[in-house]
Amino acid sequence: MKLIGLAVSLTCCAGFIDAQEANEPQERQQQEKHLPREVLNPEKVATQMTEQMNKLLQLTDKQYKKIYKLNLKEQKAFFKAMQNSDDYRPPMGEGPGMRGGRPPMGGGQPPMVSRAEWEVVR
Repeated sequence: MKLIGLAVSLTCCAGFIDAQEANEPQERQQQEKHLPREVLNPEKVATQMTEQMNKLLQLTDKQYKKIYKLNLKEQKAFFKAMQNSDDYRPPMGEGPGMRGGRPPMGGGQPPMVSRAEWEVVR
């Protein structure tokens, strides 16, 4: 009888320890979600892109500088376009042709019915 009680106790303790270990990754994920995101700017993105290209292609210094300038130019244009696009973007569901609600199911097409079903409906 004592042996059974001991076995039950050990099993409960093992399950409790297992449950605690399973919660640790979830706690870490929750902490990571609350960390502030790094604010990107064109210079950082261009540097990251150029560094990645340098690792893959083993660029010379001259090539690195030219590609960095090109990436920086593209990223500045991209960031400028993103900043300007916020001015024109209507809220979701309020654009041209939108009725503010969900689109009809089936994409506005009539439902597909078999010939036998059509005869019953007619």
